[in-house]
Parts: sequence; C-alpha cells; structure tokens
Amino acid sequence: MPDIYSNPAGVTNVGQDVPFIIDNATALEDVLRLNVGGNSITPSGDTGLFRSWSDDQIYLYAAAFGVPESADPNVKIRYPSEMPSYIAPDDVYLTARSMGPYSNVNLNYNLTWIFSVDSGFNYLVRLHFCEISNITKINQRVFYIFLNNQTAEEEADVIAWAGGDGNNGVPVFRDYVVMVPSGPPQQDMWLALHPNQKSKPQYYDSILNGVEIFKISSPNDNLAGPNPIPAPKQDNIDPSRARPASGSGSGHSKTAIIAGGVSGGVVLAIVFGFCVLAASRRHRQGKEASSSDGPSGWLPLSLYGNSHSAGSAKTNTTGSADDEEVPFNAAYKGKKDPDASPGYDGIVADSRSSGISMSIGGRSLASEDSDGLTPSAVFSQIMNPKGR
Repeated sequence: MPDIYSNPAGVTNVGQDVPFIIDNATALEDVLRLNVGGNSITPSGDTGLFRSWSDDQIYLYAAAFGVPESADPNVKIRYPSEMPSYIAPDDVYLTARSMGPYSNVNLNYNLTWIFSVDSGFNYLVRLHFCEISNITKINQRVFYIFLNNQTAEEEADVIAWAGGDGNNGVPVFRDYVVMVPSGPPQQDMWLALHPNQKSKPQYYDSILNGVEIFKISSPNDNLAGPNPIPAPKQDNIDPSRARPASGSGSGHSKTAIIAGGVSGGVVLAIVFGFCVLAASRRHRQGKEASSSDGPSGWLPLSLYGNSHSAGSAKTNTTGSADDEEVPFNAAYKGKKDPDASPGYDGIVADSRSSGISMSIGGRSLASEDSDGLTPSAVFSQIMNPKGR
C-alpha cells in the first residue's frame, strides 16, 4: 500500500503547540471512512486500495443535517501534481455536505458529526475537501473546523488551499491529530463546522466531502482499547454426541422406534390394570362401609357406550349372557353373582349384594379376592384374553 498517511514533518496537533510525528514506526488502525453527502462506496469502487467508504448520515448530530451537494455537470476533478489520484475516489470529491443557502440560519448552528472511539489514544483525522459548485474564488466560503471542542482551523478556505481563484474541482485534504483522554472505555469525538464572519466572506457557509479516522498506536506500541467487550464464549463440543450422518445406523433408529412404541404400550397396559384393581377394591370397601338400605347408584360403564341407568339395570338370575354381562373391550366382563341376596331384583350396583364376579379371558375373579390378584396376572389376561 502506498505510504499516504505518514508525515515525518509532523501533523497539526489540535490543542498542542508541537506537531505530531507520524512515521513508519507508527501503527494506524482504521476506525472509519465516510463519503460525506454521498452514497457508500464499496472496495471495488475505490482507487485500487480496496477501501470502504460509508454514508455519513448516521453520524450527523441532531436534526442539523445540512444540505447534500453534487458536482455541477461541468466540474471535473483535477488532482494537483503533488497529490496522487489514489488518495480518495472521485466520488468522494464529487459529493459534499454544506450548511445551506440561508446565512442567518447557518450562523446559528454547527454542522456536526459524532464518532465513538476508544479512550486514551491519539487519532489521526483526515478531512477531504473540494469545491464543486459556484464557489470559485478565495474568501467566498470561509469556516471554522472544531475537533473535540477544540479549534483545528479558524479560516478554512478550500479555494485558497487548492491554489487560488478558479481552482474549483481541485481536491485537497488536511490532517489533524486529536488526543482523546482516558476515561470510560469509549468516548464521543466531535467534528463540527461553523461559518467564519471575521473575514467577511461572500457566503456564511461550510463544506466537507470526506472523513477518515485512524487510531494511532501508543508509545508502547499498543492499539488495544481499554476493557474490550469479550467475544462470545464458545460452547464445548463433544464429538461423541454428534448425530450420525444421514443413512448411517438407520436400522438401529427403526429398532429404537419400534422398541419405544412397544414399551409405551406395555406401560399403558400395566397402568390400566392397576386402575382396574383400584376400582374393584374401592367398590368392595364402599360396599362394606355403607349402611344404606338402598341402591348405591354405582353402575359399571361400558367402553362402548352401553351404560345403564339405576332404574333399568336389572338382570335375571339365570346367568344369561345377554342380561348379565356388560362388554368391556371384549376381554373384561362384569357379571352379577347368581347367588345375589333376595329383595333387590338383581340390581348390579346393590350395596347389599353378596358380590360381583369378574370374568377375564374365561377366568372368574371374585371382588372379595381381588387383593390377591397380582398385577402380572391382570396384565397377562388383558394382553392375552383368549389365551392367544
């Protein structure tokens, strides 16, 4: 890269009497580049140095945006002999931002940009200028330049810097070094322009075409900002937990799915069996503890919706399957005992009946003996009602 930022003779040191030396022992860190008043410029649009130039609007302070300007069609950028054309792209000099045509308004505000920078460093600020409108003579537009609330220039006159009258379209730049004191990790650096009335120029206005800001390495060759924000912590990566590649181990995956389904069905069946036992025990205990002479109102419910009301749930004592059995998933049958006590007309829910027998897969189970029925037996009968 061409050595276009060093200046062994020294750079204006804002607020100091001694110039700041920038030589080949000085390291510079790019903070930002702005195409003031124009659009962003990508690296491919640069002068071969692949720099990016951003739009300046987001850095403008408050509502004092000024007025963007574009070069008159007749203006051509003409680089002076001592200034190489790769200092900045033509597009930087063909656009600008001024304060506007109203002098009484311009005298009452500053055209201001604010930049966030690291504390405790010196910064090289390069400002690019080029008159691209009807300003063609010395003392037509003269203005102040303030950096961090300090005066960097009292009489900035772009035409005078470019060589005198008639030198509109001739680009120039000025370098300044600004010290940002120690403090919080980052601080605001202010750049402000204001018309100069002392020289009584023709227009009370100011102009700027481009900005470059570089952090200058400290005397101990450091560019690290204080208390930097740490990078996000990387998660620990365990290769053994990585998911197998697509298609790998598909047989194991299918087996796992089938095993999971079967296991889920088994658990569900066991839970269902325990529910049957609990309901049977609760009914038996309720019968023993009840002192009521009337029907309890409890009836077995069919999974198929064939429930009976307390007034109609009667059976005869012949043991007919049509009248005595309530279907329950084709494997569970609730049956009135043939030896039911007389006087209750065979109501299944009779709290004084001698008992209820259950038939599971052909095996009769008395409710009084339900405590002796093991879960494994219930599960076996539910899963294999016909001995299949």
